[in-house]
Amino acid sequence: MPVNPDDQLEFDEDVVNDAELEKALEEREKRKASRNALQAEFREADDKAKALIAGIDLEPDTTVRVGRFKLTRSHVEGRSVAFETQSTNRLSITADS
Repeated sequence: MPVNPDDQLEFDEDVVNDAELEKALEEREKRKASRNALQAEFREADDKAKALIAGIDLEPDTTVRVGRFKLTRSHVEGRSVAFETQSTNRLSITADS
């Protein structure tokens, strides 16, 4: 069930009436959907190319050329990685369905 923009979603929810901000958020959401579709198309093309590359006998530390592309397979040793993060504030932007 679609949410009416005027519906109160939480008991203590505040409403900001800013047409410019709302327009910017709508544009962001439209481009986000477009980006997601493009990313899915890229993943499909990437998977296909990598499947075809898997058929080439490409040893570690070897480079071959295919048209204007250079394919290089390199070996990367495993390693231990540890890091710390600083406190921060996160902004989450979600759209109602």
